Amino acid sequence: KIKEAAEAIGGRLTGCRSVRVGASDVRRHGIRAMRIDVKVDERFDHRTGGELMRALSGCAEDCRLSSRAQGFSRGVLRTILRAEANVHGTTVDRVRLHEVGSADTLADIIGVAVALEDLRLLEGVEIHSTPVTVGGGLFRSSHGTLSSPAPATLEILKEGGIPMIGGPIEAELVTPTGAALLANLIDSVSRFYPSMVAERVGYGAGGKDFEEIPNVLRVLIGSKASARTSVEEVCVLETNLDDVTGEVVGHAISRLMEVGAKDVSVIPTTTKKSRPGYVVKVVADKRDAEGLAWEMMRETGSIGVRAYVCQRFVLRREVIPIDVELRGVRGRIGVKVVRNSDGRIVRLKPEFDDVRALAKRVGRPVREVMEYAHRRAREILSKA
Repeated sequence: KIKEAAEAIGGRLTGCRSVRVGASDVRRHGIRAMRIDVKVDERFDHRTGGELMRALSGCAEDCRLSSRAQGFSRGVLRTILRAEANVHGTTVDRVRLHEVGSADTLADIIGVAVALEDLRLLEGVEIHSTPVTVGGGLFRSSHGTLSSPAPATLEILKEGGIPMIGGPIEAELVTPTGAALLANLIDSVSRFYPSMVAERVGYGAGGKDFEEIPNVLRVLIGSKASARTSVEEVCVLETNLDDVTGEVVGHAISRLMEVGAKDVSVIPTTTKKSRPGYVVKVVADKRDAEGLAWEMMRETGSIGVRAYVCQRFVLRREVIPIDVELRGVRGRIGVKVVRNSDGRIVRLKPEFDDVRALAKRVGRPVREVMEYAHRRAREILSKA
């Protein structure tokens, strides 16, 4: 089915005599992988975005792809056209495509769409990717000698917010078509695999056989390992302090929380020369890590901050405002509601600052108002 769909592109493009698709088992550094080889017999100088879109849409309809698969394939091509137009300073309709205008670009797109539909991966699934390894060095193109990644590839990765890593060899490891397929497929990018049970593993081989690395793409299909929690990546920042006062440390905690830390903790420790000191640990979003590291050094006088990325298991949390009335005094208290992935409430916790403010207004102990707020929140949420 994939072969038929990809080869049908040949009859849709002017100047294309034929498209032939072959599949074979190959070895890349001892790893068995499937090599899909697309051979195109065509003569053209350039093609426009309109030509390619018409050919792709016609082929998708001829192959009777689902509306979702057709939408995916058109989305991939639009991503490529927008990137090429931005790079060349023109519009999608007027951009002139050379390498990307080849029939094998459309064969790749329609072939992947058919495969995804056949594997039922276009709906009801989550698709995750590790950061993209783009290679490096120089390569030849119709625009002369370029550095890897190609300008259009870089534009697609930028617009998609997809993290990339240079190396590990001097070669073009990601093409504009590959980047566009990824950008239209994935739900998230992470350095680590999500918590899952692998059920099927496949390897696809690239055309080149590099000496340094196996030129393969690995795909895993599986199921979630646990439905009780979700997993997220965070950055943990640490620094050791042995020459600051408690007042400075206390202020640093407040300041770090103000500027975006998820959590700050201080652990007593013994540092060099047997001095008593502190380890300040900050949990942060990866995008905030650099700014928070600078804030740690700025507030504490530390000259270095350790940083590492790790996973944490979390439950879904939200703060819900609850209207309360105690001894004739009305107020509103925020209640932190923690749920598991099934939506079941596993914990309720009234916000302390709100409870303290209400306790002061009614002249009652904080403990008593906290218990009342907890009962009231349970009543309201059980009815909801």
